[in-house]
Amino acid sequence: MNELKYSPQMAKASQICGIIAIVSIVTMTIYPAIVLGSTAIILSFLSRGERKILPDEAKTGLTTGIVALVVDLLIVAAAVMLLFSNGEYKKQVNTVFSQMYGYTFDEMIEDMKDGSLDLDYSNLPIK
Repeated sequence: MNELKYSPQMAKASQICGIIAIVSIVTMTIYPAIVLGSTAIILSFLSRGERKILPDEAKTGLTTGIVALVVDLLIVAAAVMLLFSNGEYKKQVNTVFSQMYGYTFDEMIEDMKDGSLDLDYSNLPIK
């Protein structure tokens, strides 16, 4: 029977993914932090094999992966809250939507709520 052994390469990969995920948050990119943070968490658990405790590199990968995911989700939540709570930002979004799509963001949300959203892409400026 194959026994799952400790993988130092996987633990090191977990650590590297977690550190890069933290760096990607500092550079304000959203998707790399989600992908690399999740990968760091998965690799850290896979690296231990049948052992009960995680190796040090895997602990670092797990910690940095969790921190990256939590901080990234907090940043996204704060941005969404800022968009919908501040009237000036919402006005700018409505103006841009009106210029691009012919109706405002608020109108689109209302159409989505009542199920009558019908997107017409024929009037989009394509470059």
